[in-house]
Order: sequence, then structure tokens, then C-alpha cells
Amino acid sequence: MLENFKNVGNLKMLEAIIQTSYDGIYITDGQANTILINNSYERITGLKKEQIIGRNMLELIKEGIISRSVSLMVLKSRKSVTLQQKFNTGKNALVTGTPFFAEDGTIQLVVTNVRDITELQALKEQYEESKTENIKYQSIIEELNKQIATSDFIIAEDEEMLNLILLES
Repeated sequence: MLENFKNVGNLKMLEAIIQTSYDGIYITDGQANTILINNSYERITGLKKEQIIGRNMLELIKEGIISRSVSLMVLKSRKSVTLQQKFNTGKNALVTGTPFFAEDGTIQLVVTNVRDITELQALKEQYEESKTENIKYQSIIEELNKQIATSDFIIAEDEEMLNLILLES
């Protein structure tokens, strides 16, 4: 099957597959020059191909377009790297770069998968806020129960009811 990708028609099919991936795909050469990004990368990051294609990762960092480069980390470590990245558009993504080695052992390409986690982070923040509010309300309820238990305003003639009120506190 891989032999079939050697002709131009099948290379176009491979590029079409890359373009239809739901996750963003970002490909750099062995010198960290951007050679391809797919449509999902544009959707996830808010960055356009015109801003990126042909540009070196060091330039993109220097200009503040990206916060850091997984491609540069992969080129340095020579192994896969995963990190969280924030883009100047406010989007957050989980980014995994993987080296593609040539036969001589040099890194020919770095293929990076980009997954949008902006919504996930917003949900996590909402969850943490809800948790904090829940603790606050729990504390208020406990304090009110203590006040009720020690209050002279509650009259309970039934011993079971009195025990129930005292248990709640």
C-alpha cells in the first residue's frame, strides 16, 4: 500500500487525508521551517496558513505568534514531545510532536498533532469555581446548624425531634 503513495496522485490523496483530519496537523522540516498545516490547525489556533507556511519556528516565537515550539523541542531531544500551548489568539491546545527520521538518522520532518483544549480548560475552571462555592455553602450550612442547635428559639417537645436537630449539627 505504501508503494502506491510514491506517485503524485496518491500524494495528493495523502494530503487530502491530512486536510480532513479533525485534529490540527503541523509539519516542519529538519530545520524547523513550516512546510504544511491543515485546515483544522487553522480552526483550532485561529492562525492562518499565510502567517505560518515557510516560516521558521524561532521567528514565530520571537514574534509572539506561538508561545513555544514542540518542533524545536523534538529536534533537540530527537524524541516525541507533548506539551500544552497557548496561542496569541487565546486558544489552548495539547500539542504532540513526533520526529520522522531519514535513513541516515537525521530528522527529516517533525509531525505535530494539535488538539483544542480551550473548552476543556473552561469547563475545568467552572468545575473548580463550583467546587469552591460548594465548600463555602457547606461551611455556611454547618455554621447555621450550630447556631440552630444552640439557639433558645427552637422548642422541641418530642425527644426524637430534639435528637434529630442535634444530630444535624
